[in-house]
Amino acid sequence: MDLTAIAAGGLAWYGVRDGLWWAWIIAVVVPVVGLAVALPMHYMGHFNYDWVSHLGAIYLGTIIYVVGAVVALVGLTLAAPAAAQARQ
Repeated sequence: MDLTAIAAGGLAWYGVRDGLWWAWIIAVVVPVVGLAVALPMHYMGHFNYDWVSHLGAIYLGTIIYVVGAVVALVGLTLAAPAAAQARQ
């Protein structure tokens, strides 16, 4: 999970800030797939941890990540018409 966060952060810092849609898509899809693979294992009875202490940080991080992805998406959609107009 830590390496995924570093990779998504790097894509966001360099790619999304430059207005590259592929960087935003990868920075969103990869952590979602990782979470979709890892999270169900915690509810199948393999772990006997309290969900608040064990998964609370993941849920908090997911909320922060979703807010950041939406903010970046808004920035990309606002920058796209300006970039298209600058090319003309």
